Amino acid sequence: MNLSISEQLQLLLFHSSIKKCEIAKALNMSPQSFSGRLRRGGFSLEELAKIGELTGCRFVQYFELPNGQKLGGSLPECQES
Repeated sequence: MNLSISEQLQLLLFHSSIKKCEIAKALNMSPQSFSGRLRRGGFSLEELAKIGELTGCRFVQYFELPNGQKLGGSLPECQES
């Protein structure tokens, strides 16, 4: 099952103790702007990495070749708090 970035972020926030307004503040945007971008999935890679950092996870972007080889990173891993 492939989840959109928006769906992945919603799940991450559900499992995280941090509030949307705290993430919005850390990204220098209003809570309303953050919510709108959350619905659309409109975040830069840098912003996604920052959200991962704030929630205790790391965001990793990569391409996977047909033979299974990953280019540019590894699988994302959440850290247990």
